[in-house]
Amino acid sequence: MNNQELTLTERERFRQLDAIAIRTLHASLEFGGALREIRDEKLYREKYGTFEEYCRKRFNISRPRAYQLMDASEVAGNLSTELDITRENRSKIPEPITKESQLRPLTKLKPKQQKRAWEMAKKSNPNPTAKDVKLAVEKLSGVKPKVESPDLRRTSTFEAAFKLMRMRGEGRLELDFGEFGVTIFAKGNN
Repeated sequence: MNNQELTLTERERFRQLDAIAIRTLHASLEFGGALREIRDEKLYREKYGTFEEYCRKRFNISRPRAYQLMDASEVAGNLSTELDITRENRSKIPEPITKESQLRPLTKLKPKQQKRAWEMAKKSNPNPTAKDVKLAVEKLSGVKPKVESPDLRRTSTFEAAFKLMRMRGEGRLELDFGEFGVTIFAKGNN
């Protein structure tokens, strides 16, 4: 860890920006809570035909994005010690939530499981990323983590073939290059 002392000016600027970051995160979670109530109570209906139209025209966000924000707000409320994140008293965001994306994987779980998965993610990383939370959710729910595909865009055809073969655990891979047919055999997995 690289701890470097800040100047007084830097320290004050950090304090200001950190407060803005927390308010902004809080605002996005409050925004999600407000959207949920607007949708549930159909408060958009005087000027807009559908909730989707309201989101698109008023905020230029898609329906799926609106649902992500609403779900994140609900999860933050479940993780928080105070219940309603949209109230004036502003419930405290559980530490160390820094992004709405950290909460997305938790939306698949019930509230008690959300808390458990969040704690698991924090044990593996005190400042869990969205990926850490996703892995905790997969572990808790018994879902086998997906093997990420290698990035094949910047590799030669043969390198790509070998990467795919390793990823799939197959011992034989056939490639067809127009007139040429190539079969590659690998030892080990079969």
